[in-house]
Amino acid sequence: MTASLSSLRTRLKNLEVEIAKRKAKSARWDPDEEFTLLPKVEQWSKFAQKCFIRTSGTVAAFDPYEYQIDLIESINAHSNTIVLKSRQTGISETVCNYLLCRALTERGFAAVVFSKTQADSGELGRRVRAMANSIKDESVKFLTDSTTQLAFEGRGTLYFLPATPRAARGIPSCSALFLDEAAFLDGADDIYTAALPTLSMVGEKAKVIVVSTPATEHDFYGRLWYGDEGDWNKVQIHYSQHPVYGEDPDWAEKTRKSRRMSLAAWNTEYECQFGATDATIFPYKLVDECSTGEWRECGNVGRQYVMGVDPNGGGTDYFTAIVVDVTEEPNEVCHMYRENGRSTEYSLRHIAEIVENFQPRRTVVEKNGLGTPIAEALTLNLPSYSIDTFNTSRPSKITATDRLLYLMEAGKLIFPEGIIPDELKAFRQDPETGKREAAAGFNDDTVMAMAFACSLIHDEPKLGAFFANI
Repeated sequence: MTASLSSLRTRLKNLEVEIAKRKAKSARWDPDEEFTLLPKVEQWSKFAQKCFIRTSGTVAAFDPYEYQIDLIESINAHSNTIVLKSRQTGISETVCNYLLCRALTERGFAAVVFSKTQADSGELGRRVRAMANSIKDESVKFLTDSTTQLAFEGRGTLYFLPATPRAARGIPSCSALFLDEAAFLDGADDIYTAALPTLSMVGEKAKVIVVSTPATEHDFYGRLWYGDEGDWNKVQIHYSQHPVYGEDPDWAEKTRKSRRMSLAAWNTEYECQFGATDATIFPYKLVDECSTGEWRECGNVGRQYVMGVDPNGGGTDYFTAIVVDVTEEPNEVCHMYRENGRSTEYSLRHIAEIVENFQPRRTVVEKNGLGTPIAEALTLNLPSYSIDTFNTSRPSKITATDRLLYLMEAGKLIFPEGIIPDELKAFRQDPETGKREAAAGFNDDTVMAMAFACSLIHDEPKLGAFFANI
């Protein structure tokens, strides 16, 4: 009996100690206790100035511009905010710094940031972690070493996730949801729908922030921007609001020329203009203006040529090769082979003849499908000529056709009348998926063969990511 009573007393004492520990821990994380001297979100600009960021090739204190301060004040005042922005305005970094401010000054705060890819998520997480580490006034302790989950001891948590519905369903309840470059998130509708329930526990205090440069009026972001459903605070931020860009009246023209951007690409990336609703890539008038070239049967001595080959995959598809004279501007499409319903051997013999007749300094063949064995066959039969391959994907196809558009707008590419202008006019971008292809009843083989050939035009434009596909 005595041993039993002693055991009970020991257990009671241990229980009292545990309760005391829990009370101490509870008091330590009292939500009403002032636990930080950092400026809170109502004074966000003062908090931002305590953080260091990468800017203009160096690291400096984040001294926000007026339009960035106005944006955070607008976000603070509304539950749902959608931002239409130009490139290079620092909006993603601004919103992430705002979320960091809340995570460090509000106990239990949680926010989820969705980016296009895992790599983008990790990079954004690294940048925000660096911001937190740069704060000198206060010790900030991390509970994890991850760049995709920044958990701060006794404070809040920030999650940086790739844009997948599965990732959205796996997160805990949160206080804020941030969709970065929402127009370019695959499955943005599903992600948004899956993530919304995580905000339900917060109620009216929840924040939804959707930021992007525009794509089309028909995608998730475009419908949200132009739609009337929901109580959305709509903010547009143009590059001219940036003090550095805005004070130089020639900044836009100089920047567009230095980056070799087509007018359509510039309008989307910097002028906040959504893509054409009819999904046309090449304006009809521009195509007609460029249709002044002439066909030639063989090359001339002293001229330089390149060639692009788009092999066929059977059916109604065409096996197409296009030769471009790149000796001087404008570059001119001067010869074409285009056949369907023929054997691969038949087409290869004709391509070999064209190579011998024009002696192109380089030839590029689409790698997808039959492209690899065709390139290998050409290399075997024509060992003295340079034969490369081009890996076609949705991004590389967009870059390749935007390159054509730039050359045409700059007056640096012409072609003969006929099938090439017809296919250029029928080339479309799907407003829902962003996929580029020929309209129903048309082909795009001449467009792509010409794009492959033009990818070999020296330094025009300087697009490192594009050349990585060759």
